[in-house]
Amino acid sequence: MTAQVRTFLLEGNPRLQRIFGVSSAAFVAIACAPGTLMLILAAAAGVASVPARFPGGYAEDLGIWWQANWSFTYIVVVPALLVSARRLSARIERSMDDLTETEVIVPADETDGTSITADVRARFRANARALTWTCLAVSVAFLVVDTWPLVSWTRAQMLAMRVGETCAPAAVEMDWSTAFADASCWGTTQLDPDFVHPSPLANVSFNVYAYALQTFWVFLALLMISRIALFFYYLADYFAREQGKFRIEPLWDDPLRRLGLTALGQIYNLMLSMLLLFELYVVAHRLQQIADHQQISVIAYLRELTRAVDEPSRWLDPELLHLATIDAGTWFAILIVAPLVFMICWFPLFRIRNYIEERRIELTKEYARARKAAHEQGDEAATEAFDRKARALHEANVWPNGDRAAWRFLYAMIALWVGSIVPMAFIILATLFAVPELLGLIAELVTRIMKKRSSPTVFAD
Repeated sequence: MTAQVRTFLLEGNPRLQRIFGVSSAAFVAIACAPGTLMLILAAAAGVASVPARFPGGYAEDLGIWWQANWSFTYIVVVPALLVSARRLSARIERSMDDLTETEVIVPADETDGTSITADVRARFRANARALTWTCLAVSVAFLVVDTWPLVSWTRAQMLAMRVGETCAPAAVEMDWSTAFADASCWGTTQLDPDFVHPSPLANVSFNVYAYALQTFWVFLALLMISRIALFFYYLADYFAREQGKFRIEPLWDDPLRRLGLTALGQIYNLMLSMLLLFELYVVAHRLQQIADHQQISVIAYLRELTRAVDEPSRWLDPELLHLATIDAGTWFAILIVAPLVFMICWFPLFRIRNYIEERRIELTKEYARARKAAHEQGDEAATEAFDRKARALHEANVWPNGDRAAWRFLYAMIALWVGSIVPMAFIILATLFAVPELLGLIAELVTRIMKKRSSPTVFAD
């Protein structure tokens, strides 16, 4: 696979194209290196481990090594998403080329030799500069909002220490980022007596690196998500206008009833899988935030939720919702998914559905006339062919990856997204989803067993 294929989504960003265009092993190493360096620097700065105990007796290490939203995220989740995005980029271009070669997607103007892949590339290049600067500006704005309380407290604490005072008023969650503050500044949280506080310079310097890395990942995530959303927008735009630049020529004999768009379905499966992985992370991070705020374990909070399932009056209880624990970073992670899901769903649910309906009306009339003529001429083969095409249009899946699989993905994403805001809703929706799925799997298994038993036995001569 060439570098050009791998960097399709980054067309117009040559520096990022070079990074994404290296070998697979080198790319994994590049993706993991910043997070690994962060953990090494944390040990050097003295913020890797900050053992603490809360009033209820619950003990937790507040060091960055033990905070999953930093350590696990930057050495596992972020690299996994980057590798998936790189693979998605290659798959998008491959799928577009396949659909062009099989003539499922063709230029509306037969004299125009431009492929849909080349056209998307040109549009990506045209808006690359503006999109890059916009994503960078949003990332910096997010950094300011997210770190403002910490920066303000750090400044006040440094001034207090300079004039001989021990602590500034605590306006932030005390953790590895504030580890240089004296134990008396941690309120009811008791630090391990053997914990050695890092120097203010070491702690602040590490904070700068950690949040600079976070800002870069946010920028890269915004850029990739924007490109993916733009791709689906372009795809919808090509088939939405009366004078669209491309048109779909369905494959009538597609055994999967997807009109030959199965290659596009592969993009959907990978994209939706990436979203599910990201949303699972957001839900896990939200549960961790609530548990830290309550000074209990995540398991203890989940037990509290399950006990409240039988009490509908408590489902919206603020003591269970803990909306105040959602910080700027978590809101960003929650809200960034919504527009991408909308763009992904827009193409099949509206553009493809409308396109199929319009084509169905046009071709039904055409087939009716042609079928009548073929029938009058006694051409049964042609008559059957027109019947087959009409059935294909009628039974066509709206989603390129299959309606059943797509709706499962969509339901799971909605459950996770709502659950990241209202954890109780996740448990309820997950239960409502799991029970029908389990019954469906049992029914499918029974059907297969019955078919196997009822199949005739064939004896060899």
